[in-house]
Amino acid sequence: MSNNPLRWAIKLSFQRYLAALPDGVFTAKAGVTVGEEHRFEFERVDVTEQVIKFKGDLEFTGHHGGLRVRILDPWFERTSPSAAVITIEHLALRTPFANVDQLIARDGGWYSEHVTLTAEGAGLFSGSYEPGAALEAITL
Repeated sequence: MSNNPLRWAIKLSFQRYLAALPDGVFTAKAGVTVGEEHRFEFERVDVTEQVIKFKGDLEFTGHHGGLRVRILDPWFERTSPSAAVITIEHLALRTPFANVDQLIARDGGWYSEHVTLTAEGAGLFSGSYEPGAALEAITL
C-alpha cells in the first residue's frame, strides 16, 4: 500500500458558502495542506489491517464565531472489503463523520465517489445538512 495522504474536498458547496461570508475562513494546520481543486491533504501517520490513520487539524469558521466545523485527525476505518467509515476526533472521542461505499483500488490506494455524512457528521454542521448528504470523493 502506498503512503498517499487522504485527499478530500469535504463538501465544495460548503467551501463556496464559507468563501462568500465576510469573515469566512478555513485554517489548515498540523498535517493538513491545501492541494489541487480545493482538496485538503491529511498526512498519513499509521496503517493497520483495518485502519489508516491521518493527522491534521482543519477548521472552518464564520458568522463571527457562530459557525465552526473542525475536522481533526481523520481515520479511515474499513467496515467491509468495499466500505469504510471516516472518524474524526471530537470532544476527545472518535466520532463517525462520513460513510464511504463502493471503494475501488487505485494507484496503490483507495478511491470512492460515494461518501456521505453520518448523523454525527451532520450534527457538526449544526443542521445545515442531513445525514446521508453527499460529500466529495476521497482518494487515499
